[in-house]
Amino acid sequence: MVKLMKVFRFLATATLCMTFTAKADYLFTWHYIYPQLQKFQGSFELTDAEMQPGSTFNRDLFKNSVSISSLDGVIFTAKDPNWSDVGGHYDPQQSDPPFVMYINTHDDSHTISLTATAVGTPDPSGANPLMGNIFEFFPDGTMTTEHGWWSFQQIPEPSVAAILAVAGFVWIVKRRR
Repeated sequence: MVKLMKVFRFLATATLCMTFTAKADYLFTWHYIYPQLQKFQGSFELTDAEMQPGSTFNRDLFKNSVSISSLDGVIFTAKDPNWSDVGGHYDPQQSDPPFVMYINTHDDSHTISLTATAVGTPDPSGANPLMGNIFEFFPDGTMTTEHGWWSFQQIPEPSVAAILAVAGFVWIVKRRR
């Protein structure tokens, strides 16, 4: 039993260490300087590969994760390729600003359109947020706009090695019984 506990401690430590080295996706969230007056709620995700220098934002995770809603309950997504245009890039060597993101989309009825942007230098500490704008265009020619910023954070994901380590531990325990 003591030997089994030593194996368990070793596997638990190894699993924890391997989890910290796993790559993760990034969640971006919209903010306005006065939260009580915020007109839009928004978020989207980028993969770890899209956050590497020289990359472009064209993966399905980005397109399918876009969700922006307005105070009047209109929800905007970018899942319909005929009515959405999303993209951007992260290239610190070739672009100033290095991070550029755009979302152009419509509501489900295709009567209200929305444009969202983000530009800046990504800094996970939050010291240098990505500045942005959201514009909502109505059929009567009026619009609503909000200037704010996008914060982002890594979404922790277990690595394959960590999952295999846990499976190995379960296999060892079952084998001993």
